[in-house]
Amino acid sequence: MLEIDLYNRNLDFTLFSKSEISEIKKKYGDDIIPNSVGKKFGVKLEFDNTIINYSLTQEIPVPRKNVLCVWYFIDGDKTVLNALLEKYSNKKGYKIVIVAESYAEAWMFHIKLDEEKKYKERFLQAKNFFLIHFEPFFKQDRCFFSKKIALQNLLNVVPSVGVYHWMHPYFNSIKKQKRIGFHLNRLNQQSRFIFTKIMLYNGFYKNDKMFFTLNRNQIDYKNEEIINIQNDLGNNIFDNLSSESYGVHTFQPFYLPDWYLPNLFDLSLKSDIEIVYETTSADELELKHLTEKTIKHLMLGKPIFFCEPMSYYILSKYGYENYDCLYDKELLEKYKEYDPYDDTKNRPVFQELAELQTKNVKWLLEMSDKEWESILDECKEIAENNYKIITKILYEETIRELIKEIDKIEVNLKQTII
Repeated sequence: MLEIDLYNRNLDFTLFSKSEISEIKKKYGDDIIPNSVGKKFGVKLEFDNTIINYSLTQEIPVPRKNVLCVWYFIDGDKTVLNALLEKYSNKKGYKIVIVAESYAEAWMFHIKLDEEKKYKERFLQAKNFFLIHFEPFFKQDRCFFSKKIALQNLLNVVPSVGVYHWMHPYFNSIKKQKRIGFHLNRLNQQSRFIFTKIMLYNGFYKNDKMFFTLNRNQIDYKNEEIINIQNDLGNNIFDNLSSESYGVHTFQPFYLPDWYLPNLFDLSLKSDIEIVYETTSADELELKHLTEKTIKHLMLGKPIFFCEPMSYYILSKYGYENYDCLYDKELLEKYKEYDPYDDTKNRPVFQELAELQTKNVKWLLEMSDKEWESILDECKEIAENNYKIITKILYEETIRELIKEIDKIEVNLKQTII
């Protein structure tokens, strides 16, 4: 029987399914609850021929020889990571699995970039260390991508994502006021800027079938061109529902201001489909992944139109279906031809891509109501299938099978390093 020493700060759905967690809570009561940061709790659990010595704690793990140690890394916790690497790297008899429970734009560990690279090198040199992570393009020996971890990270770190799950039935039952929603929090990438500029100059924000917002409080750089657009258009492209920042999605420590949920509902429920511009478009290839911008709409059941081919590519690699019916023939061909591993082949430049996207959005806005309803019917079928996939991954699947496979991997060390 496999035995695991597990160290985590909270009890989430990665190692256990939703029903299993309910059983655990029923047996052990309120002493074992999610987000119980700062509490130390230890219990021995047994599931499908696996003994799990569960420690709910922030303390540094103490691995035991010949017992698999699993530690959940939380953003920036380099003290524990450093201690484990220093004491157990390439040490015979010890096998350590790190679960990158992080939400980061800098590799797995959300440490300052220069330090991040050093930790990455140290980790890859430690032949008895294994990583379960959330970056689909990061492929190294002893490193395993998990769709489960990718989704659970978002629920742990961006509390609003879970709201979309229980909004799902309501979204499907109401008549929307607009066809297309497009809400930009930041214009901090050149590709976003070019697309938004073309959308604005074409007057899409005035179209009665378009719900267009741009968060003025989140434009964090001085760009004369966008400032001129703002001066030309006044406040028409901005939301007037709240004087607070509109669209901000992360609060620490897990605090949602009173104005946040009404604005969230307003952004999400007014339109049939959503234009999504993922953060991943500016990252290095091995850092590209889906964020809450995509995942929340999968949970809501809202069809997605991607503004860049990378997210279109990743969504299919995650096992979901893209909404091909929302793309015209020319743009869909560009997206389907896209090869993320080839920097030269079929890689459209931002300006060319933005013009094709704008043309596509114009086509969607100008089609007849009958044509639009036909497309929506097709979208709803895809959305329901994607919703079933994401809820199954979140609440029924676990990473226990992956951990069992890691346990079977032999670690051959030529010498003991202490």
